[in-house]
Amino acid sequence: MKKALPAVLLLLASFVAQPALAYDEDVHFYGTYSMARFAGIKHEVAERIALAAQWMDESYMSDPTSLMFLPLTGVKKRRVLHFPSSRIVGGANVETQNEILGITNDSFQKSVIDSFVKYSGFQGDLNSLNFFTQTEEDHAFGSQMLMEGLKEGNLMKAAGGLHTLEDSFAHAGTAAEHGHADFWHWPDRPHASQAKYFRMTKAVFSALTAIRAMLPQEALDCSLKLKEKKGEANCSLSSAELAAAYEKIPAVRAAIAYDVLRDPIYVKVALKDFYNRAYQAKYLKMSDLEFDKLVDRLQLDGKKDAYEALEDLMHLIIDEGMKASPALKLDGTESSTILGGDLVDLNFMLIDMGRMKSADAHTARDFIEYMESFDADDAVDVAEEGRMFKGFVRSMAYELLAWNVPVPLSDTHRIERENDKGVIREKEMELRIAKMRDLNKFLFKIDVRLVNNQTKDDVGFSREMRKVPEAEAVVPFTPDVHYATFSLKEKYEWNVMIFKFLFPSLSEEDLLGLVDTGVKLKAFQWRMADYKKGRERINNSDSYWITKKARLLKLDHEYADVLLDMNSAFMAIFSNVVPIAKTYLSDIMNTHSIPEADNFAYRKIRRYSDARNCGNVKELLLPGRDFWTLDSLKIPHHPDSQMPNFLAR
Repeated sequence: MKKALPAVLLLLASFVAQPALAYDEDVHFYGTYSMARFAGIKHEVAERIALAAQWMDESYMSDPTSLMFLPLTGVKKRRVLHFPSSRIVGGANVETQNEILGITNDSFQKSVIDSFVKYSGFQGDLNSLNFFTQTEEDHAFGSQMLMEGLKEGNLMKAAGGLHTLEDSFAHAGTAAEHGHADFWHWPDRPHASQAKYFRMTKAVFSALTAIRAMLPQEALDCSLKLKEKKGEANCSLSSAELAAAYEKIPAVRAAIAYDVLRDPIYVKVALKDFYNRAYQAKYLKMSDLEFDKLVDRLQLDGKKDAYEALEDLMHLIIDEGMKASPALKLDGTESSTILGGDLVDLNFMLIDMGRMKSADAHTARDFIEYMESFDADDAVDVAEEGRMFKGFVRSMAYELLAWNVPVPLSDTHRIERENDKGVIREKEMELRIAKMRDLNKFLFKIDVRLVNNQTKDDVGFSREMRKVPEAEAVVPFTPDVHYATFSLKEKYEWNVMIFKFLFPSLSEEDLLGLVDTGVKLKAFQWRMADYKKGRERINNSDSYWITKKARLLKLDHEYADVLLDMNSAFMAIFSNVVPIAKTYLSDIMNTHSIPEADNFAYRKIRRYSDARNCGNVKELLLPGRDFWTLDSLKIPHHPDSQMPNFLAR
C-alpha cells in the first residue's frame, strides 16, 4: 500500500500546478473593508476584518497556488479555503463519475486510490468520494471557517472565513482540483458579472451582521447613517437592509461596473507594451515618439478596449503608408512598395507570425490580395466605413495582443491565458484598486491602503514561523494614508490557525517541525546546487587534468556527508515528518469532507440568538480568548458597556 503513495502524489500534483486565484484584493480587502464599515463596524476592527479576508491569498499557508509540504495539502486547502465544495459525491452519481474518470473495478487508478485511501485511514465509504469537485455559489463550506470562528470567539478566523464565502461566488462552476485556469482572471473581475457581485455582497452582509452581533459596543460606529431611513444608524440595520442600501449607492455601482479594460490609461499602457514587443521583434520601424503621436490621434474616451484601439491604430498606419506611397494603387500593380513601409515591416511581420510563407511576400499586390481575402466584400466595406482590410486588421490586432491583454470570454473565446507578471496586469490592478480606494474615501472619508505580504513565498513563510525579524512588514509612510498589513505576530497566528483548521489532529509543534523540515530540505538543495556548480567550475577551468582530478576529489570530500550516504541525509531531513505522516493523511481524508449542519445558523435570527444565549457562539475581542482585543486594536472601552442586541431585529 505504501508503494502506491508516490503514484497518488504524482497524480494529484498535476491538479495543483494550475493557477487558481480568487476575487482580487480590490474585492477581498477594499470591498470587505467597505462593507464592514457600511455595516457600522469601526475602522480599527473593519481594517482587521478586511486584512483577514485578504490574507487568505497573501499567506503561503493559505494561498490557492502553493503546494504546502505535499501536493495533497494544496488540493485540500484550495477546496476548503477557496473553492468550497463537498468531497462526497453520493451513491446516485458515483458510478457516472467513476465512468467519466475511467475508475473501473479492475483499473490501475482504482487500485491506487484504494491503496491510498486505506493507508490514510479514511472512515467513510470509498465509493462516495468525489474526485472532481464543483464549486457552488454560496456553498455551505463557504461559511465553515466563519462559523467556526464565531463558535470559538475568534475574530481572525471568522473574518478569514469571509474570503471563502466571497470566493464561492467568484469560483462558482469551477473545480478545486485545477481552479479556474481556463478562465484565468475573468472570475475575479467584478464588472464581468455585476449581478453575481451583488449576490455576494448580500451573503457577506449576513456574515458581517453576525460578526457585528458578537462585537462589544466600543467596536461599533453608530454615528454612520448612510441610509435614509428615519435617521437610523447603519449599526442597527439588518443584513438585508444593508445589502439593499449598499447596492443602491451610485458610487458603489459605478465602482463595480468600472470596466478597467476600456480605461484610456489602461489602453495606452497596453498599446505601449505592444509597441515595445513589436519593436523588439522588428515588426515596427517607427520611433517611440512617432508611435505616441499616432496613439494621441486615437482620442481614447473610454469606449474602446485595447483590441479596438489597436485596430484603429493599424488603420492609421495603413493610411500613413498609403500617403507615403502615392503611386500605390489598390491593386498594387504600379509599385512594389510595402504598405506602411516607413512605419512597419509588414513583410517580416507576416512571415514571422506564420501568416505567410516567405515565398508569398514580394510585392505590394501580394499584401493587398492577402489582406483583402479576410473580408467577404472589401469594396462594400470601404464604401460603408471608409476603411480597407477590416477583417485582416481585426485578426492581426487579436493575435498581437493575445496573452497580454484579456479577451472577454464568449462562445468564440472559451479559454483565456494572461501574463500575470507583465506591466499590463500590473496597471489593471493599480487602476482597480485606485477605484475602490476612491470609493472608501468617498463613503468614509479615509484613505486605507493594503501593504501586501512581503514574505509570501516558501522562504518567507519559514521566516514567519521562525519569527525572524526580517519577516516583519515594512510599512511606508504617506501623509493622510492609513496603511494596513499584518504584523509578524499576526502572520504567525494566522499560519498556525490555518494549519489547525486544515489538520485539526496536528499541533503548532507539528507545524514547526514541518517548517524545520522545509528549511533543512532547502539547505540540502542549496548545498547540492553549490556542489554541482563547483564541479562545473573545475571541469571548465584551464587547469591540467591531474589538477582537476585533485580538486574534484577535494570537493567530493567536502560534500561527503551528503554524497556517501544520501539515504541517511534524507532521513535526517524528514525526521519530523515520518511520525505524523499517517495522522496528516487521515486529516486530509477525514476532516472537512462535508460541511457542518449549522454552517448557515448565523443567517437565522432565532437560531443564532439561541446559539448566543447557549454560549455556542462567543463574544469577539474578548481578552484571554481572542487574539485581537479592544486594547490591542487601541480602541477605548468601558467596563460597564453591554453588547448591542441586534439579534432582536
